[in-house]
Amino acid sequence: MDIITEYRQVTSDMQAFCAFGRGNENAPVIVILQEIFGVNQSLQDICCFYASVGYFVICPDLFHRLDKNINLTDKTPDEWQQAFGYYQKFDTDAGMIDIQLTIDFARTINVNVAAIGYCLGGTLAYLTALRKDINLVISYYGIGIADMLEQSDTIKVPVLLHIAGHDEYVDTASQHKIMEYFKRHNFVKYSHYPDAHHAFARIDGIHFHAESAMRANDETVAFLKNNFPHALQ
Repeated sequence: MDIITEYRQVTSDMQAFCAFGRGNENAPVIVILQEIFGVNQSLQDICCFYASVGYFVICPDLFHRLDKNINLTDKTPDEWQQAFGYYQKFDTDAGMIDIQLTIDFARTINVNVAAIGYCLGGTLAYLTALRKDINLVISYYGIGIADMLEQSDTIKVPVLLHIAGHDEYVDTASQHKIMEYFKRHNFVKYSHYPDAHHAFARIDGIHFHAESAMRANDETVAFLKNNFPHALQ
């Protein structure tokens, strides 16, 4: 499929990287929620992947209030320091406003809008399921979800969580708390990857785990196809 990529203005202050297949300009939308490294090449490649399976993909620059066009990797200590600096300054409530603005923008393209988040975006995706009008949510290794479980009865849409067994930021007790909770409240699905570290699906990342990433991505695509409208490829 011929994939078109471009930047669009979501608001006067916030732009988003967009990817879609030619002929799929009005396909169901996936909003990709970023890691702490900005809308970098790794994230843009993820957008193009979902565009290749038939969706219109929008990745908003959620760090725009801090700086423009942040594009970091996890390859050097300096980039890690910069990324964590942005993370520490990030205002979650302001980010949730920007996510709502992105959802509103997405619905000018198609009324069906899903959110998929990674790392920081995984947490924001879960908050989106709790607080926003969205059709489906998928969270890759979101942080802090164990502390939000009692709010989960507000979730009204399909949700899938990808949980890394060796996540440096989500300890084993928190992982078990999440899984035990959703065994009893099965409106949220989860998959656990015992051999994987945080960010195991970042294909060019230091903790990339090919087997876990392939399984997670296959489950994500299946979850989308089973629970979300799909455009022709």
